[in-house]
Amino acid sequence: MEEKTKCIKDILNSCSKSELKELNTYLQAFLSGVEPSEISNFDSDKLRPVKCEKCGSERIIKHGISSNGSPRYICKDCKKTITVSKNTRIRYSKLTNDEWHDYLEGLILNLSIPLLSKKTGISKTNCWVNKIKVCMAIYEKYGEQVQEFKGTVQADEFYAPVSFKGKKNARFFIYTLGRMPRHHRSVEERIEYLQKNDLYDELRINDPDFLEDLISGESEKKYKGISRDQTCILTCMDTKESLYVKPVCVSAIATKHLKELKGKFKEANVLVTDGEDSYRSLAKSENLLHEQVLADKHVKGNFNLGDINGLHSKLNKFWNAKDGRSPSTKYMDIEIMLFWWLEQNKNLSLEEQIRKLYNLLVEVYGKTTVDYKEISKHKMSLDTKGYFPKEV
Repeated sequence: MEEKTKCIKDILNSCSKSELKELNTYLQAFLSGVEPSEISNFDSDKLRPVKCEKCGSERIIKHGISSNGSPRYICKDCKKTITVSKNTRIRYSKLTNDEWHDYLEGLILNLSIPLLSKKTGISKTNCWVNKIKVCMAIYEKYGEQVQEFKGTVQADEFYAPVSFKGKKNARFFIYTLGRMPRHHRSVEERIEYLQKNDLYDELRINDPDFLEDLISGESEKKYKGISRDQTCILTCMDTKESLYVKPVCVSAIATKHLKELKGKFKEANVLVTDGEDSYRSLAKSENLLHEQVLADKHVKGNFNLGDINGLHSKLNKFWNAKDGRSPSTKYMDIEIMLFWWLEQNKNLSLEEQIRKLYNLLVEVYGKTTVDYKEISKHKMSLDTKGYFPKEV
């Protein structure tokens, strides 16, 4: 075994970067139990289309580059020229295919934006914009997430802090959200923040009690637990791991927030939830046996919420605030699609996931060009209950 290991190390040390990538592709295929040709949607160095969009032929060969530097291919059967980025989500992208490969790899591995920027050499702003492009591509194709649930379905809520990362308007935080922005500040720094934004004297005259709460931190304590400062994400999954995960409202969930689930239970027979009352009417309208597992019991006969709680643990890790990966509430409905997609494709190797996600980016559908200005106009889909506007 030692001789084999030494031999392998010698081979790896003699390989170029592109050769190592190719070896990795073959290793991933071998470990997945499939032939490398079955997952080779692209060649070893470049992300490359598999089929001709006109005739469906797989006889695609390289054919130079386009005027903007994008790789170009030609179908040997119908002679159609194919430019990978034309009319796609990556049109006007300045990233090479190799850079897209490395970027998607980091995105799938759930690197924070700062780490992803450092790994790829792409600016933090472009890393974030490209992430939203990827999530929007997933959203446009799989927005409904699941057509039908089957068998036993578990449902529960996951709560994430309301966040407006990147927003600089101090009056929005103080008067609309009723708190300071989420940054650790000493009392002196809180006073300095209010003075810098011309709010200290204004509050001292008009609302001294609120000013005191802001300075002491009491304003944040008002919104502990399930409150207006928490986003409710509805999560459902069946025994076949069909998954539904969407932000639906601020604060506690209500019956009206379950309306998108109606009609998805035709092949389901049992709905397992916690003690939340909102699910009762859903189970009744969908003609489901409703089993409620109370928090202090954990199980009820053969029923439990173990799978959905496991999903919540994954989501909590995926959006770990300490690592800078928690999303802004404004874009949560878009960004959560990446989590959904990764869960649906978790049995694929990393290389397969990269190729599949890139294929999704270069599919031609809908409005394809997206820039920062357009993204910034995104309107929240969740019910804010009037605590803050949907366009911020």
